[in-house]
Amino acid sequence: MTIKTTLPILVFIFFVACKPFKMVEISSIDYVNVDKIDNGNVKLNVGVKLNNPNNYAIKIKGAELNANINESVITKISNVSKIKIAGNTHETQRIELNISSSQLTSLIPILMMRGKVKLLIKGYIKGKVGIIGKKIPIDFKEDINMKDLSGIGF
Repeated sequence: MTIKTTLPILVFIFFVACKPFKMVEISSIDYVNVDKIDNGNVKLNVGVKLNNPNNYAIKIKGAELNANINESVITKISNVSKIKIAGNTHETQRIELNISSSQLTSLIPILMMRGKVKLLIKGYIKGKVGIIGKKIPIDFKEDINMKDLSGIGF
């Protein structure tokens, strides 16, 4: 390769790689559905509304998160299925969670007695844009009114 062909490629890579990255935001939890109950485990589908303010798509490749309700750890979230968030979108993504039935059994009285619970999701997700990957810290807190979760069913 000559300088005439290499230089434009390097300039292009420099500008693409230096494009400012804006954090993807969690706007709300839209729904919680029980998908399956077996062998002491409960599989939940949670609809999380995400806002990607970037002009490009971001791929979520994995996560290491702890989910807490009223300061009690209910589950560790890992091995999240791959999610692609299109650029400049504000859309709901479905995330699968597995919770042991003993954890869920201890939560039912809390969920039924209180109108609101405090949800805390903390940890990091592994994101990727093109060939560049990054661990993104997550610290999401929200008061959830249990009456607003239309799809919950125990």
